[in-house]
Amino acid sequence: MNRRAFVTGLGAVLAAPLGVEAQQAGKVYQLAVLSNVPPPTPSLAAEIVSHKPDLIVALPNAGVATAKQATSTIPIVMVYVFDPIRVGLVASLARPGGNVTGLTFDVGPEMVGKYLELLKEVLPNISFVGVAGNPELCRARWRPHSSWE
Repeated sequence: MNRRAFVTGLGAVLAAPLGVEAQQAGKVYQLAVLSNVPPPTPSLAAEIVSHKPDLIVALPNAGVATAKQATSTIPIVMVYVFDPIRVGLVASLARPGGNVTGLTFDVGPEMVGKYLELLKEVLPNISFVGVAGNPELCRARWRPHSSWE
């Protein structure tokens, strides 16, 4: 490579950013977080709703329940929620309904069948699945599914 080609290429690379214009500022989205520290209260949730955020992130169950009581129009994303169907935060996992959606770790017996379906898709020749756990804890926490008994 000769010096003239190198200098021309270097000049093009250094001049390229000068031709790029800055993006125009768009809407600035407002995000509110309602957690259990301090414990969520309807007045705190009402104050958050009065600021009209674009989205509320709520955690755990108490935060989501409080946010859900405060608004039915602002989208609420739940995080670290346990068994949202049983406690009435969503209608179902497939179709939560209302303005609440998000993530859950402990979904109760509704997801066990789905987990088995996914396992069968990944391992089509599987014929036996064993699960180790404490059935007393499960019965105390969830309603037993009729096909499990």
